[in-house]
Amino acid sequence: MEDAKTIVKRIEHASASELGQILEAVNRQAFQEMDWNIYSVRAAYSDVISRIIYAWNQCNQYLEYGNERMEEYDCVTGEQSVLDVRQALSNLKIAKDFFENPPVVENPNKEGLSVDVSTIDWSKPVFTAAEVKTLLGVSDSTLSRWLTGGWLSYTQVHGSDKRFIQAEHLRAFLNNDKIFYPSTK
Repeated sequence: MEDAKTIVKRIEHASASELGQILEAVNRQAFQEMDWNIYSVRAAYSDVISRIIYAWNQCNQYLEYGNERMEEYDCVTGEQSVLDVRQALSNLKIAKDFFENPPVVENPNKEGLSVDVSTIDWSKPVFTAAEVKTLLGVSDSTLSRWLTGGWLSYTQVHGSDKRFIQAEHLRAFLNNDKIFYPSTK
């Protein structure tokens, strides 16, 4: 997800039609990065909401002095722009409401894994957790849930946080009808 400052800048400068696209894109990216967990997404949005409130106060101050437009200069890029303060205020209000109660984005892969098991090197007797995560295309938290939930067996050396998965256990996991749904494509 982009940093909060960049997101708010894009929101301020967006036209009415662009605003929805920006909010939906940020939300979709946040859900993907946060492993489709609404609480993690809400936590990630706290900084964005703080920046929105700051920008809102700044725009209101400009309006109090009778300024309808705000000239901005970015020292880093050298870009100059003019901000329509009233449009920015409208955008910021909508964005604040959006980020305080974001719509849930469903995981498009929630039906199951789409792993081509023929691409896995089964001659290897043991896989690291990182290798399994990459093979299955899942996040750290998803793999951790599978391991701690008992869906996938693992071995851990005492005193170490590294986890190892035997090939036979990975094969059994992938052949479990309750978990693995082969790709239809």
